Amino acid sequence: GRAVSNYQMQRAIYSLYSTASLGYKDQLYVDLTARNDWSSTLPRENMSFFYPAASVSWLANYTFNLPQKISLLKLRAGIAQVGREANPYQLEQVLGFGQWGSTVTANLPGTLLNPTLMPELATSVEYGLDFNMFENRLRFEGTYFSMENENQILRLGTPASSGFTQRDINAGLIGSQGWELLIGGTPISNRNGWNWDISANFARFRTRVLELADGIDFITLWEDNNGGAQTYVGEQIGDLYSRGFAYVDDPNSPYYRWPILGGGTNTW
Repeated sequence: GRAVSNYQMQRAIYSLYSTASLGYKDQLYVDLTARNDWSSTLPRENMSFFYPAASVSWLANYTFNLPQKISLLKLRAGIAQVGREANPYQLEQVLGFGQWGSTVTANLPGTLLNPTLMPELATSVEYGLDFNMFENRLRFEGTYFSMENENQILRLGTPASSGFTQRDINAGLIGSQGWELLIGGTPISNRNGWNWDISANFARFRTRVLELADGIDFITLWEDNNGGAQTYVGEQIGDLYSRGFAYVDDPNSPYYRWPILGGGTNTW
């Protein structure tokens, strides 16, 4: 048969945003932004959160008398913060209703919600270099970036004896670092109406769990009956864990480390 369900969520977000761009002699540029949000999904004392950004770029080829074959030498840097509110209805417990035969039942959800949630805040820093030659027919871009995510809203498992199987918390600090390189060129430029651009991109990105709340040693990204993805404090996100299996542990056995099959009738 076909099962159909629907639901409705409401949230309100009010924002103020401002921006400014400054330039000096077509060589130095500064961009500034500032934003403040008020979100209905957060408690009143935490519903307002501010996050600014700033970036600067310097066209050094216009500042110095560089060889003519250098088309562009650009240095850039930036820092930015981004705030993120919670999903709707993550603050207060509400009753759910069901039916047992002809009896109407009421129940609490299995997740312990958090009435003091704070917004998540991501802070990123980026440095870069752009270098073009031969009327921009040879191009290079290099970027290094790092990011830290604070007050991540996590849903953690709890012992069922507490009356709940999960709980929402703000926890920890997750850090990311990486770099990206791009090399491009134009071997054919406007030759009988033809242009040919080629480029190659190389990137590396790593994320680690730097801190978690007291008493929490790891976070679980996903899991099933056979294992899942868990990351311990200080380790890199992406590690996978299995529940393991029973095997022959006698090193003198010809079947050492072979898996043990149950049921008594299984054969190889």
